Amino acid sequence: VLGHDLTVDRRVLRREISLVGHQSCCYGDLTAVENLHFAVRAAGRPIASADAALERFGLTRVAKVVHRRLSAGQQRRLALAVAIARDPRLLLLDEPHAGLDTAGRRLLDDIVAGAPGERRTVVIASHELTRARALAHREVRIVAGRAMAVSPNAVSPQLPREALA
Repeated sequence: VLGHDLTVDRRVLRREISLVGHQSCCYGDLTAVENLHFAVRAAGRPIASADAALERFGLTRVAKVVHRRLSAGQQRRLALAVAIARDPRLLLLDEPHAGLDTAGRRLLDDIVAGAPGERRTVVIASHELTRARALAHREVRIVAGRAMAVSPNAVSPQLPREALA
């Protein structure tokens, strides 16, 4: 992964990868800003990147609210802010648009679209195929336990049409 052997270089890779899954993985008793500061320090990034992410994700007004008191959408935005503030080379997103409002979805789409310019790879696992395809440079579908690569917005002869429904 990223040129490293996972059996040897796991610690190095922890600073290079961010994951946003179904749960935010933020600390419920820490405020939004404390969660961000903790995450960037752990990744060896400057505190300024946490403060910039707070603003970028529209969380400035809830910066001092503890995570567990944030709305579901705010928690989702915070999880994304934490992931981006760490400045990962590989960003893993599992159903990233879930729980976001329209503005949050647009912001996420802009981040994904801008990733190549930031020398970042983004991997998205999503059931929202239309939205994901609009962002993708390459699509890999899992069908019957096998990975199938197809071009974005194209039907592959290897994939049965029913798999695309």
